[in-house]
Amino acid sequence: MLILVTKKIPGAELSKFYLAIFLITLSLFTMQENAAGAPRRAPSSSSLSSSEFVVDPYLGFETGYLSQTGIPSIKVEGVNFGIRFAYKVMGIDLGLDYMMGSENSEQTSNKSDYKPTDYGLYVGYKSSFALQVYAVSFISSKAKIQSSTNSADFSGTGYKLGIGWKCLSFMSLNLEAITRSYAKYDGTNLTSKVSGSMTAVSVSFPLF
Repeated sequence: MLILVTKKIPGAELSKFYLAIFLITLSLFTMQENAAGAPRRAPSSSSLSSSEFVVDPYLGFETGYLSQTGIPSIKVEGVNFGIRFAYKVMGIDLGLDYMMGSENSEQTSNKSDYKPTDYGLYVGYKSSFALQVYAVSFISSKAKIQSSTNSADFSGTGYKLGIGWKCLSFMSLNLEAITRSYAKYDGTNLTSKVSGSMTAVSVSFPLF
């Protein structure tokens, strides 16, 4: 069975770095919006209009490592895809994000399939400069690592931080940091969690 291997990756430090970049960017966006004096419309008390909803499918590529204390790491990379549903409240997008992946994992010369599935709560903010920042708190993060001879199921939680640029009216380019923390293996609690630190690039296609 495939068990976690390669050089040790400082996942906690990397996650803190991405979080700092995310918060700094959000602060800069807020200051720019205030300096520009962008008008903010109060939510209408009438029936909800379709423009207040956000539907945003996306397709991306992620790469990173899975690691566990005392055990070397596994490199994973591959395609992810998903969709976000949100509702705009006072300029903030609030909703849900669902994401799946079809990826490869490698431990030394051993290769397996890595198939993550994540869903959680989404919050995003779009500036008047065609830029956006967003975060997702994964209520559920699951993954199956499967080789030709066996498979293992992991479950836990995680989060995603993203910065996007709306380069066209129908498309945005995004850079994301994804962190997963698997606490269970085949339904059994792990004494040491399996942590995943990934970097992803994606294109999204906002429908509203």
